Amino acid sequence: MFPPLARAAMIALVGLTAIPGIILLTMAGWPDMFQGAPMAETMAGLSATQGILTTGLFFFTVSGLLWAPALWFVLDRSRDAGGHRDAVSLAGLFIAASLAVRVAWYGANATATPIAAEIWATGGPAERAALDVMLQLINDVLSTAQEDIGVNLIGSAALLLIGLEIIRLRVFPRWLGYMAVVTSLLFVISSAEMVGLNAGQTVAIAAPSLMNFWFLFMAVAMIRTRASDPQRITP
Repeated sequence: MFPPLARAAMIALVGLTAIPGIILLTMAGWPDMFQGAPMAETMAGLSATQGILTTGLFFFTVSGLLWAPALWFVLDRSRDAGGHRDAVSLAGLFIAASLAVRVAWYGANATATPIAAEIWATGGPAERAALDVMLQLINDVLSTAQEDIGVNLIGSAALLLIGLEIIRLRVFPRWLGYMAVVTSLLFVISSAEMVGLNAGQTVAIAAPSLMNFWFLFMAVAMIRTRASDPQRITP
């Protein structure tokens, strides 16, 4: 359905759109500035960084949504090359589950933020109290579910299975498989805070950075190999 060049372009876009998104969101102080912060501080932060935050969230959302079809293209190549049926099916389920969590969070964030700003500017104490609860749910609960569960655990499980299949089948250079395995493990480690451990900021930055570069390298590999006639290649 999609020619190799179109698949490669979508795969590359995951990394290319994530990079400016991460830079802009870091400049805006997201998400640390909003998680657990008082409502007045959150609204002040939104007002001061609205342009940077909106642009960064746009790039970040595009990258997050393209992640699923891009990873599916790689999975599809593994399936065509004789990938293990159970591994391919399970990876596909993990991709779909991760995408569902991402869409829920992106949708809630995109619709709630402008509404919250308007209510805060015009509402009274009761409305602001209700807004405080709503934003706490979005920024703390849904953000944690999206990042730690949807991306770091479910998404990395899909990446791990695909990496193992790449190593086994050699449909792409094996080092891309090893890179996927290492990246997926870093994502899992970065969610150690869910059990009370702190993996450090280095791991939290290394995992998505490696993944973005992996997608860029994978785009090149997709162009160099023939999607219509998958074959094993040398490491």
